[in-house]
Amino acid sequence: MAESTGTNEPGAWESYWQLAGTSPDLPVPWHFGTAEDMAPYLPMLLAGFDSRLPLVDAGCGNGGLTEHFAEHFETVLGTDVAAAALEKAHTGNGNTWIGRTRIGRTGNGHTGVRYEQLDSTDLAAVRALHERIGDANVHLRGVLHAMAAEQWPNALAGLAVLTGQRGRVFDVELSERFTESLAELAECFGEWPEAIREAATTGLWPAELPAQGLTGLYRRHGWLVMEAGELALSSRVPLPDGTFLHLPFEYALVRRHA
Repeated sequence: MAESTGTNEPGAWESYWQLAGTSPDLPVPWHFGTAEDMAPYLPMLLAGFDSRLPLVDAGCGNGGLTEHFAEHFETVLGTDVAAAALEKAHTGNGNTWIGRTRIGRTGNGHTGVRYEQLDSTDLAAVRALHERIGDANVHLRGVLHAMAAEQWPNALAGLAVLTGQRGRVFDVELSERFTESLAELAECFGEWPEAIREAATTGLWPAELPAQGLTGLYRRHGWLVMEAGELALSSRVPLPDGTFLHLPFEYALVRRHA
């Protein structure tokens, strides 16, 4: 995966989220169906997290998965660097804004989801959030690979602040197979899917994780890897043959060393 200097810049993410989901050719790739459809790793996450703690869905985008977490956790907070993403966070579910926080309603009618703008590399802002909610579990998917490598230390330090003594992190990131998968698509169909091309034109491109992968990155920054593996996640990005794009990911359940 080639590293981009435009990744994780608020302007680039604003541009992406202003476009995403505006037409059938530009679907939000991970926003569809049930939680099990979008996150087949959900049983592992639930087994590894203390459900009594708040859950922070970092890099939540338009909240396509965030709301499902409210079925399992009493307090759920979706955070994203892009205001345009949060504007789309379940706008059809009667959400309202209180200051910079969007209050959402789950399918059972309970006000169990909040959305808040947050740059996960801004340690002062992350500390302020921890002061408000205490130790939390954190779910993130495709967040670290959407940052430049020099931002990873701050991001992981922020995760350490949010989890504190009791929380854990479940992280899902594109694997090193991603570039190979795109090359295979281009060879098979003559070009990348429109949704992938549009993301690239807004200045977003996944940064390459280190040679030791996701687990090596966490271990080098003082985390204990409790569980890890690989998986392929379906998307709503259509391919010319009528199927949908599958993306290769690696995941890790981690906590800070005691």
